[in-house]
Amino acid sequence: MTTYMKFGESLKILLSILDISVSRLSKAINLDSSLISRWINERRTPSYKSSIYIENISEYLYKGIRNSFQENHINNLYLKIFEDGDINIGTGEKIKKILLQCQGYSIECRKQAMEENKLKAPGSNYNAKFLRKSPFYQNKGVHKKYNMSSEHDSKAFSGLTKEDKIIIGSKNILCVGLSLIEDASARKCDNSDTIYISFNNEMDSRCLSYYKSALLKAIENGWNVVNLLRLNNNIARTVKFIDFAWPLIVTGKFTPYYFKKY
Repeated sequence: MTTYMKFGESLKILLSILDISVSRLSKAINLDSSLISRWINERRTPSYKSSIYIENISEYLYKGIRNSFQENHINNLYLKIFEDGDINIGTGEKIKKILLQCQGYSIECRKQAMEENKLKAPGSNYNAKFLRKSPFYQNKGVHKKYNMSSEHDSKAFSGLTKEDKIIIGSKNILCVGLSLIEDASARKCDNSDTIYISFNNEMDSRCLSYYKSALLKAIENGWNVVNLLRLNNNIARTVKFIDFAWPLIVTGKFTPYYFKKY
């Protein structure tokens, strides 16, 4: 039976066992230390084509073993990853097998993440479905006013990257933004997690009521909320904001900021 571990974690553990720093390893195998740091932090993984790096790392780590305690720690790590593995193979081979197995797992995880991102990429139906399933979009009394056709939904998103998108139209922005807050409100978190919101336009009374309700639910689940908004000399707008914000402020977990000029 195999216990799965990512490449960065396995390399970090091996370096810790042998008391070898990233800079020392980078000099030994003639590789930039920033690349090794990215491996350890799982921002990068050596590809199958660059497995020569793993050969070099394995050889250097094996030469760095100084005592039986370190060797036992490596054996324990090997048996954690390969529960039924051959314990009689050499320690150098164990290090190599550990790194190769964890390399493969990290690569497979990255492939899976890329496939999931494709489902959310511009041109897929994910964004339109997200809008139609939005609690705000389905909310009675608001639905009629903000109803958007499927054709409009599918054109509401313009892709920058796989992770960043432009949402076109204030109604679509409201719809998605409120849905994200609603989603967060259903998730428990610790008191250090914060939702940051910047919104400069006006909301009608129905939207504002729904917005306040969603924020209160999020706060009840442990979220902190920081809200940046625009205020000017319009007294009616200021009074409206105070009426909206007061129930949130008294929770001690809502922090409003405002600016007067762009």
